[in-house]
Order: sequence, then structure tokens, then C-alpha cells
Amino acid sequence: MLALTPKLYGSCTTVSVLVCRQLCAVLLLVALANAETVRLCSDPDSATVLINDEPYENTTPVTLTLTPGQYRLEVLRDEYVPLDYNLQVQPGDSLSLTFVLSMMPPAPLPPESLGLSFAKETPLLNEKLADKTKDRWTNAAEFFTVFPTAQGLAGRLFFGNDRKREANVLLFSGLTLSLGSFVIGHVLAHKKLTAIRRANDSLAVLNQQAKRHNEAVKRQLRAINKERESQWQQRNRQRGRVSMRRLSGPSH
Repeated sequence: MLALTPKLYGSCTTVSVLVCRQLCAVLLLVALANAETVRLCSDPDSATVLINDEPYENTTPVTLTLTPGQYRLEVLRDEYVPLDYNLQVQPGDSLSLTFVLSMMPPAPLPPESLGLSFAKETPLLNEKLADKTKDRWTNAAEFFTVFPTAQGLAGRLFFGNDRKREANVLLFSGLTLSLGSFVIGHVLAHKKLTAIRRANDSLAVLNQQAKRHNEAVKRQLRAINKERESQWQQRNRQRGRVSMRRLSGPSH
């Protein structure tokens, strides 16, 4: 009895495997019997198919075997706009779907691709540069004022009468140098300011020309890109759609 037990156990295992296989085959036949066929094509071909966001193993054209229910189909292809469709499969359906894809809209062309370029505008010179020149000469005037004037005043106060003339000369020379530096600083600053304004006038003219050139380039780019977009719309006017044809309907 003990010797027969393994054989009996092995026989039961073999029978169980056979029963499971037959049951799976029956379930598969039942599922296939209830499944419906959907022929899915695309224009152009070789597009990826997603069924409920899951990629299908083959590219278009494909024949799908689907059980009755609701499905979300999406067709993708490089350089084309993705297209999706909500499909309701009913018992007894045999459908044919054609996804007519439209090309991606053209990207705007950069000016370099057309041999065009934008002109750079030159910033205007700062008029405060003239003030720096004036400030340097003003500082020099203060320097020339302090020492000779101080020496002249000290001479008038502490020197004798015989050296007061020398003190007056120092005082006069200090005031003269101070006034001269002040005048020279203002004259040079005015000249520099005049030169800066003339240069800015010339730069303003050049910048206006650059602006007109850039506006012309922008208009040309807009016209070219608009023409390309118009051509794209004409080519894709009848595209970007899904056509469905029912080969056979549900039985009533």
C-alpha cells in the first residue's frame, strides 16, 4: 500500500495538469468566441497604437481582437499630431478604423536659416563723463587755492612790511590759479559734453537705421512663417480625423 501511494499521487498530479490545460483552452475558446475584431489602419502607416494607454505589440495596420466594452485608442507617429478615439465595441461587431494623421505644425524659422540677421543697437554715451572732467579741474582749483592763499594770508599777518608784497603775490597767484583751473574745467567739460552730444546724435541715427532694419527683418520672417503655416493648413485640411466603418453589426 505504501509502495502504491507515490504512483497514485503522481497520477493525480498528471490528471490535474491535464484538467487545467483543458479548462484554460475552453476559457480561451470562450473568450475568442466573445471577442470582436477591429481592423485599425493609419495614414501614414507604421504608427504606434495605444489601447487604454498600453502600447500594442505591432504598428499599423493591425487587426485587434477585443471583447465588448469601452476602449480608448491612440495612434502616435513621429512628426505627426497624436490622434485618439473612444471606441465602444458591442457583441457581434466587426469594425474598421482609419486614423488620418496630420503633420506637426512647422516651427518658426530663425533668421539665420534665411540668411537674415538683426542689427545691434549701440548704447548712447553717458553725459556725466563731462562732469568728471569738470570735477577733476575743480579739485585742482581747490588745491591751488589752499596752499598759496594760506601762505599769502600768513605772510600778511606775520611777515614784516618788507615781505607783504611777497605775501600779496602768493595770495594773488593762488586766487588766479584757482580761478583759472575753475574756468578751464568748465570750458573742457563743455567741450566734452558737446562732443558727447554730437556722438550721441550720430549713434541715434545709426540706432534708428538698426531699428528700421530689424523691423524689416521681423516683417519678412512673419511673412515667410505665415506662408509656411498656410501651406501646412492646406496640406492638413482634410486630416486629423478618424473614420470608422462597420463591417458587420451586432446580431439582434
